[in-house]
Amino acid sequence: MMDIKDQVCSLELSKRLKELGYPQESLWWWKLLCIKSNPIDILKDDWEFTYQPLLVTEEEAVKTQDLLNDVRNPNSIAKLYSAPSVAELLTFATKCDILKIDSLLEVRNITADYVANFIIEKYEK
Repeated sequence: MMDIKDQVCSLELSKRLKELGYPQESLWWWKLLCIKSNPIDILKDDWEFTYQPLLVTEEEAVKTQDLLNDVRNPNSIAKLYSAPSVAELLTFATKCDILKIDSLLEVRNITADYVANFIIEKYEK
């Protein structure tokens, strides 16, 4: 069975897609957590920015967003990025006339990163 990480676009491409305005809607999400290195002194700016990316479901992403909105939790921060699959990216690209499916007929092993890079190139033009 193929690992889900091989079926969605990479964290770096997910970040770039978000910057370019790609809809933040997906079945899978990259979740980056950062914990304050000294939670006792919350006024001190000593965040440890070593994010560990986790691939989570949409349900888990919603829970994380709820946690971020909870002001009682000042000692942790997280970032969420939609991690679209090949199918989600192809659907988006064809709906927006960025890509014609016919142009992919000769491409083998289409990955989410391949389609994400294609979309990013079109957005940047």
